[in-house]
Amino acid sequence: MPVYVRKNLLSITPDSLGTQSSDEEDYIRDPEQMYDVLPQPFRLVNKIVNLIFDVAWEVISEREAARIAERSRVRPPQYDCAIALPDYGDALCITGSPDGRYAFFGLPQGIAMIDAATQAPVAMWNHGTADATISSMKVCSIGVQTYLIAAMDTEGNGRLLCCAYECIHPLKTFNEDVSGSLITEMLLSNDGDYVSVAVKNGADVWLDVWHLPRDNWMREVETAHSNAVKQQQQQQQQQQQQQAEKQDSSIDMATSNEGITTDNTSKSTSSGSPRGSPTPHHGGVANPAPALNMSQMSKPTAVLRVRPTPSTVNGVSGSVSAIFRAIDEGNDVGLGTKQHLITEQHLEKRRQVFRQQHEEELRHLQDEDSISSPQPLCSFLNPSHMLVTGLESSNDRPNSIAVAWTGSTNICHYNLLKPSKGSDRRSTTIDLEHKPDLVWPFASGITCLATSPCTSLLAIGHRDGTLTVYDQHTGVPLAVKKLSPTGEPSCVCFLNPSILPPAQPPKEPFTSPDAYLLAHCTDGSLSIVRCGYDGVGTVKVIEPATESIANGVISIQPLTGIPQVVIVVRGGGEVTLVDVRRGHALCLVALRAADCKLTAVVPPVLSPAANAQMLYIKGVKDVIDESDETSDTCMFVFPLRSFPALDPFMKNRTEPQPYTVHITAQKRFDSLLSNRLIRQNNRQQRMQRRWNNLAPQVIPCK
Repeated sequence: MPVYVRKNLLSITPDSLGTQSSDEEDYIRDPEQMYDVLPQPFRLVNKIVNLIFDVAWEVISEREAARIAERSRVRPPQYDCAIALPDYGDALCITGSPDGRYAFFGLPQGIAMIDAATQAPVAMWNHGTADATISSMKVCSIGVQTYLIAAMDTEGNGRLLCCAYECIHPLKTFNEDVSGSLITEMLLSNDGDYVSVAVKNGADVWLDVWHLPRDNWMREVETAHSNAVKQQQQQQQQQQQQQAEKQDSSIDMATSNEGITTDNTSKSTSSGSPRGSPTPHHGGVANPAPALNMSQMSKPTAVLRVRPTPSTVNGVSGSVSAIFRAIDEGNDVGLGTKQHLITEQHLEKRRQVFRQQHEEELRHLQDEDSISSPQPLCSFLNPSHMLVTGLESSNDRPNSIAVAWTGSTNICHYNLLKPSKGSDRRSTTIDLEHKPDLVWPFASGITCLATSPCTSLLAIGHRDGTLTVYDQHTGVPLAVKKLSPTGEPSCVCFLNPSILPPAQPPKEPFTSPDAYLLAHCTDGSLSIVRCGYDGVGTVKVIEPATESIANGVISIQPLTGIPQVVIVVRGGGEVTLVDVRRGHALCLVALRAADCKLTAVVPPVLSPAANAQMLYIKGVKDVIDESDETSDTCMFVFPLRSFPALDPFMKNRTEPQPYTVHITAQKRFDSLLSNRLIRQNNRQQRMQRRWNNLAPQVIPCK
């Protein structure tokens, strides 16, 4: 058998060590390469299964990391010293009086008033409407232990009540004049001079502003109370006289008739004594309830009616010349709904083109019927240089209102002191509607409004997660900050400047301090915003955004009486007291019962009272046995004095400082002149030293 041998084998250069193959390459390192590639569709199924396992492993890793971080961090202490109040477990809302003396509960029967410190019942008012529960209340103080209450129920009724001398009296029902109307929102001014009422009647929505004669009501209630006290005293005197006459007649009969024994005399006196004793009042109320005649009470006056921003096609002019004749110099900013050539036919064609181009995307949107109607966002403002009408009056009384509608990008300012024909009963309500005095346009929709207690600072939240802070007294913007890329501000609270140190000391005595705000976004994040007139603002994130509803923040509420502490409620019902200065939790408010947890509804039913001495929270029991007929809700009160974590704040209470300092030009000039006169001696001494130093240098030049 022939063998072919290759010639010149020795002339072939052998491979270098770097190019020689190792023994490991002779084997398959990856066991999966032993098999052939899967055909379709099995290869797609394999990729999907692997993707599912990879995503599941990422979720498991994140949860494990979160569990390890939760175990490693220091948990705040839990306090469960709760006192149960089962009689108020059906309350849908609770609020405390501004002075902290009383607490008001919204019940299915009406409004219950108790002493905030001792939980003793004080008064009860029954609305007399079946299947209606008080769902929202706002309370403001108009005098010494005299309050105005704006209450709404689940049936859409809005009422205004007065609480005086530990009694509650109804004053007005706002939707009784328009049949079929519902009240969706009510807001009282801080001093009780005005109330705004959002009314919905079918598809029509508007906002009414009423002026309240609070001074007249106080005098009328005081007069009715004094008359009731006099009547009660007269009745007691008459009962005492009748009792004395009966005793005298029984004694005369006993002396004249020998057949009457002492037993009968004792029986007559004992039976007559209970009639003369006064009847105890319910709930320990010692003062009588004055019988108020509502027909004789002063009536509120409607001063303004605001409707949502009209459509852009309203007020279309017929020609270009008519538009130019109607246009002014252009110094005013309007709503952009007047004097234009945009017709309804043009807009309808644009809508048809848009629907044809985006038919696939539009089918995922909500139907027009399911879209909710716009809701008003309003705040009462004190006099400022923006609206000069009312500056001659007291600066602590509101003279204007800022109104924004959900989905709108404009804030309209209306003056409440303008003379209106609507105050006359013979005139129509159309006279109450007038154009806004100021319009502030923004680039994004408005989600929330908030004002400082002095109403000098106005905070505006937008849909794009931006927060704008204005000094509405002078019209100067203080800050425009981006809070969250995914959420939008839902609640903003102003913090007193005394609780946080200033970023830099004030240069002048009339310089306003920095403003601090606590903002909550819909993604669960919580931030503190600092802004001032120096133009530099900062955002400090206390709680980051979270995707889990159970761990995210759903509500914040300042602790009245301790401005350094804020009540934070999470989605799972966890209530935490947070120190806003350091940004960490002080303690957790918990319940002792394992089958009961704090309420997790939005908004949560809780309120501080008695100047940060008590905290009222509604609890919900986990239903285990359906046959159990007991109520699954209960009201709890926590004495905050028993929380050791709050002792440093209660012992060292800070004095509140003004949010802004606004002085006249004359006072500013006087302050600058006085500072210059004080530094006059220093300037003379400095000039003398300069001349003395210059003399040795000038003489050698000669």
